[in-house]
Amino acid sequence: MRRLLIAVSRHGQKNDMDGDVEALFTDLEDRIETVLYQLRQLTKTTERLDDELRQAVDLDTNRVLNTLTILSAFLIPGEFFSGVYGMGFDAMPELHWTYGYLLFWILVVTCWIIFGAAYFRWRV
Repeated sequence: MRRLLIAVSRHGQKNDMDGDVEALFTDLEDRIETVLYQLRQLTKTTERLDDELRQAVDLDTNRVLNTLTILSAFLIPGEFFSGVYGMGFDAMPELHWTYGYLLFWILVVTCWIIFGAAYFRWRV
């Protein structure tokens, strides 16, 4: 577009043109400048929309990661206790207790309650 504008400007500067042709070249030059201005505006609008889209995607990703982090914080203590008691060593007296399974769930639920209370307290 710029090359076309330069060519029209150079051609329009020649003195041997008829008045009507010169007016047409001036009009053409104005129209090309208008189109260039509109293209610049559209480019700026496109860049702004691209930035807004990236921000929206980043916000959505942050929400998903926040949810996964909270979920992990609640589930990791249970996984830890399952891993420890799942090894099945005979030296662990809790494995042979009558209420050993109940003790496991009490530990896990207690950790869930502690993490939940801490989350809601520090969240505010």
